[in-house]
Amino acid sequence: MYGYAPIIRISDTKVLKYYDGASFTHYVTICEVDHNNNTVTLVDPHYDLRYNGFHTISMNEFNNLVNYDGWISVYTPVPEGEYIYTMN
Repeated sequence: MYGYAPIIRISDTKVLKYYDGASFTHYVTICEVDHNNNTVTLVDPHYDLRYNGFHTISMNEFNNLVNYDGWISVYTPVPEGEYIYTMN
């Protein structure tokens, strides 16, 4: 909405297929939501190159990710001040 990427706090990365069962509390950024293909592309800044980079996941996998005790925050510098919106 404001042109800033939402950040997701993941309580347990094992819900993501590309983590292959590895379990961390971690943060990723939403890069793109593709409603035509029902996918979400994440940017993962993990230090381990097995997980680092761009990952396109299904909307179903994304819903499982967010609904597993996760939350999404968006930082927006607006004229009235800076806000952080959180959805869980």
